This record gives sequence, C-alpha cells and structure tokens, in this order.
Amino acid sequence: MKGSSFDSCRYCFPAIIMFCTAFESYLNETIEFSRTLAIKQDTNNKESILKRIDDIKKAKEIKDKIKLFYKGYDSEDVGIDTNGSTYQNLIALFRLRNEIIHYSPDMTAGNKWPIRTKEAFFKSNPKIKENTTWTTTFGAVSVAKWAHDTTIAAIRLFAKISGSQDPFGEETPYPWHW
Repeated sequence: MKGSSFDSCRYCFPAIIMFCTAFESYLNETIEFSRTLAIKQDTNNKESILKRIDDIKKAKEIKDKIKLFYKGYDSEDVGIDTNGSTYQNLIALFRLRNEIIHYSPDMTAGNKWPIRTKEAFFKSNPKIKENTTWTTTFGAVSVAKWAHDTTIAAIRLFAKISGSQDPFGEETPYPWHW
C-alpha cells in the first residue's frame, strides 16, 4: 500500500505466477514464429533451424529450455551465462513459481522452509527477515518487484543476444513497445 511500511499484498503469488507465464509465453511464441518463418521462407538452413526449435521444445526442464533458447538465437552460439544473475534469477523465479503451484505441506517440517523457496529467497533478496514463514516472505511486494525485474531483464537479454527488438526499449515503435 502506498505510503505504508507494510510490504505485503495478496496479489504477489499471482504476480509471480504471471511473470513466469509471460516469460514462457514469450519463449514459446518466439520459437513458433521462427518455425513458421523457416518453413515459409524455405531457407538453405531450414532443417538446422527446425532441429534447433525441436530441441528447445523437447527440453524437459525449464532450465534446459532456457539455455537452449538463448543459445539457439545467438549468432555466436554462446547463449546465456548460466553463472550470471539473469539466468540465476530466472531459475530462482521458476523454482519459486513451482513451489507456489505444487506446494506440499509434508515435504518439510512446518517450521522449515522448502529448499526451493530458500534458494529463491537468497536470489530475490526481499526486505523481510528470513525468520518469518515462507508464505509471508514471498507475499512481499519487494519479491513481486524482483519477479517483474527478472522477467524484463531476461527478455531484454534475449533481444540483445538475438539481435531482435527490445520490447522495453524506448526506440521500439508502437505497437511493439511494451
């Protein structure tokens, strides 16, 4: 709430889920658009492009899908730095989302945090003490802001690596500017 020192909101969990959904949708839409272009343009390297797209889609875990996505669109074939903050924050965000969606109260003692939430806590660096319950901690507006910033940073990095337009860049014209 504006002007309040209370850093909590009931919409933080849905925001975290939606930021993950937004990134994953961006990834999926990009690869499907690329598939369509490769087929329609009938380029010389069409089979190579389609294989890269299929490899991304076949990845079982989100961390592998993310690595393949960035590498597949990098002209230097390097991709995302898996030790860098963008990747680490993105993985922590998806772990937190999974913990929220697939929470099981029997996975740990009631007074302990589930391991994935503990990892996400240290990545998100909320302005709340760790000694609160994990649901209170991750219901913090500062965590929702971290989720927002993580998603934007990941999409901007993809635009930089791939040479595509940055949807958040001021130079991107309407209606492509987000």
